[in-house]
Amino acid sequence: MKRLSLLVLTLIIVALLPIAIPIHVAKAQTISVSDPTGDDRGIGTYGYPSGGGVFKDGVFDITKFEATVEGDYLVLRVYLRNLGDNPWNGPNGWSLQYVAIFIRTSAPQPIERVDTMGLNFLLRPDYAWHYLVILAPGWGEPGAPVPAGEKSALYYANGTVVMQKPGLFEAKALPDENAIEARISKSLITDVENIAKWRIVVVVTSYDGYDPVKIRSLTAAPSGEWQIPATAYAKPEQTSKIAMAIAKHVAPRVMDLLVYSDEYPNGITAEQQYQWLSSFDPDKGLPAVVPSLPITTQTVTVEKTVTQAVTQTVIQTQTLIQTTTQTVVSTATVTTTQTVTDWTMAGVLGVVLLLIGIAIGYTIKRK
Repeated sequence: MKRLSLLVLTLIIVALLPIAIPIHVAKAQTISVSDPTGDDRGIGTYGYPSGGGVFKDGVFDITKFEATVEGDYLVLRVYLRNLGDNPWNGPNGWSLQYVAIFIRTSAPQPIERVDTMGLNFLLRPDYAWHYLVILAPGWGEPGAPVPAGEKSALYYANGTVVMQKPGLFEAKALPDENAIEARISKSLITDVENIAKWRIVVVVTSYDGYDPVKIRSLTAAPSGEWQIPATAYAKPEQTSKIAMAIAKHVAPRVMDLLVYSDEYPNGITAEQQYQWLSSFDPDKGLPAVVPSLPITTQTVTVEKTVTQAVTQTVIQTQTLIQTTTQTVVSTATVTTTQTVTDWTMAGVLGVVLLLIGIAIGYTIKRK
């Protein structure tokens, strides 16, 4: 009887052991950053083209950006106030938008770049990109990657490019959500497990398949049929600077901008966007820098000996760049990968096993 009781206890423990093991639940890593609405004016003065009646209000206005890891894919989604339908039947599901996503990972890379592939602004060196995702409507068969062709493309800083391909790198519209999505195999990008530590700059502007870099050009006029009117909301004193910047190719060809980083975890305000993008200098032919350069103070000590053998020290302080402090009104959430242990089930099963053991022990003792 004693042996039978021990055998029964052993079988019960073996059967319940897998259930008693603590349960681990992994949460997906996600970045979600909102962007102010109504800031789709580039440097603060740009308007929409009027051609064809297709440029509906809000088609270049970012409202939110999301990055998440879903299984074997990195998924990037750019939400707009209005996707604008698909008036010219773009194969990827949209026609009007050119989306550029500049990614700087948290892992050191041998090559990085600050240029923006024809958008006419530079990235600050500590935001230099390792990967650039350009999402385009997708015309052309078999097609070529933008800007040579019109297919969406993933660029590496070393110049390697991967064109959209089913199962590897896909781009599509989400009409019900007014969003454009990129789904990229994790085999193409490193450091995916640390996306919350990345620095990301998102740009939306107007796509133009006839332009050499597939970005709609600017006009200094207050209105334009097929060009972006760069002075639509400009003050009189701004127009000459904007016109010169267009002529010198330093006027940003950008309608809306979003930034996510440890420096701007909640995104940026419309005022920051306007200030940064309008920091170009057409007289010197210098483009704007995003984000703006920090205040840099240089101290120079000059020693001068006079005839009385007295040494004077002159301190000269030079402020190189000035900025203003902005209040961030955008919101962001970051969900990092966590492991959660469910101890409730383990505790209950432990008590049950203890009671079974006591009962069997009592039975054995009586025998």
